[in-house]
Amino acid sequence: MKIISLLVLIFISINLSSQNDSCLTKIDSLSFKTPLVHISSTIKIMPDSAGMAKILSIKKIKAEKFANKMEWLKIIGLYSASIILNGIGDGLNNSEQKTMGHVFNGLSIGVLLASPFLVNYNKKNWFWYALTYTSLRVGLFDTTYNLTRKLPLDFVGSTSPTDKIYKTVGVNPAFVKTNFLALGITFPLSFL
Repeated sequence: MKIISLLVLIFISINLSSQNDSCLTKIDSLSFKTPLVHISSTIKIMPDSAGMAKILSIKKIKAEKFANKMEWLKIIGLYSASIILNGIGDGLNNSEQKTMGHVFNGLSIGVLLASPFLVNYNKKNWFWYALTYTSLRVGLFDTTYNLTRKLPLDFVGSTSPTDKIYKTVGVNPAFVKTNFLALGITFPLSFL
């Protein structure tokens, strides 16, 4: 019975938004007790214009953040697809399957050229686009190339600039590739 009376008061206070002050004083003075729970409730009704504007602005901010993350997911997906297709193309070209290698390299370029039609690029973030692409390239290209050529995943050659750096510095290529891949995926989603 007490819960029903509380619900009726809430309903009345919401419907009488033009009389906010009188409803607040009546509701503030009430205290309901049940055997299991003590409910002392204060219901404050925000004025319609200010309250709705605040709620709408919060919803708008959340929607913009979600849309921004979706854009970055599309960018990560497109860049990754382009890099993987390029790695397959280069691997096929070096395995004497030039026709298919050129097809995959063309697809790689096509994905990058199509990206402005699929993604709403913001010119102010050009540095983050470049950082994301570079990080994903370090993380994905060599692995895809080695898989296409049927080489061990940790194979380090002698001609590519990254292979020369790995040999000179003496770092584990798998460690570097994993970290750059993680950076290319998580950094834009976390900070932008």
